[in-house]
Amino acid sequence: MAARTSPTFRRRQLARRVRCLREQAGLTQERAAAELDMSTSALSRKETGEATTSVHEARSMMDLYDVHDPGLLDLARTASRKGWWRAYGIEDRGYVDLETEACTVRDFQVTNIPGLLQTESYARALLKSGRLAGSNRQIENDVAVRIDPSPTTG
Repeated sequence: MAARTSPTFRRRQLARRVRCLREQAGLTQERAAAELDMSTSALSRKETGEATTSVHEARSMMDLYDVHDPGLLDLARTASRKGWWRAYGIEDRGYVDLETEACTVRDFQVTNIPGLLQTESYARALLKSGRLAGSNRQIENDVAVRIDPSPTTG
């Protein structure tokens, strides 16, 4: 069995919408899974974001739940895309994904300059001094991700 990864922000959004639609349709996971020709555990993984819901599955769910939601299809298309930070060797850790999808970032730190305002040298020094300091390559990748001024999503 493949190692589980943390669901990305878009997968979590998709998962919440899929679950909400099922609940609004008044179906149990067991009943919906049977109607969708999948196991209950497979549907559960899709509703928690552990597994991505494909566009085909999203269409089937909308048919079953008697809902038309083009936004759900768009979300299903983008949920499985790798994040731009992967090019830097950074795994899906959560903070980059959340910052990328955020329209507002509020940060309160007593001792450090917020990540989005850090200079390259400050970020490098901070990352080297931290408890979770990794290899030089990992630190440089983390700095590059933090400093990248205009990431593109998807």
